[in-house]
Amino acid sequence: MARLRIWNRWGEVIFDVSDIPLNSSNAGECWDGTNRGVPMPSGQYAYEADVLLRGDSRQKRVGSVALVR
Repeated sequence: MARLRIWNRWGEVIFDVSDIPLNSSNAGECWDGTNRGVPMPSGQYAYEADVLLRGDSRQKRVGSVALVR
């Protein structure tokens, strides 16, 4: 299971989902470049991913993702 949060450049959380099954690509479990159905502009977005790995260990990753339209 995992949690993913994405912020815009003003620090507003635009995507936040938890309990994501590993390797999921289902709607609502991955970011589609929108915020409440409104397409976000191209640019850099900060993310934080907290992932539960095998053996109950957790890893937290932070970085940015480029959205290109």
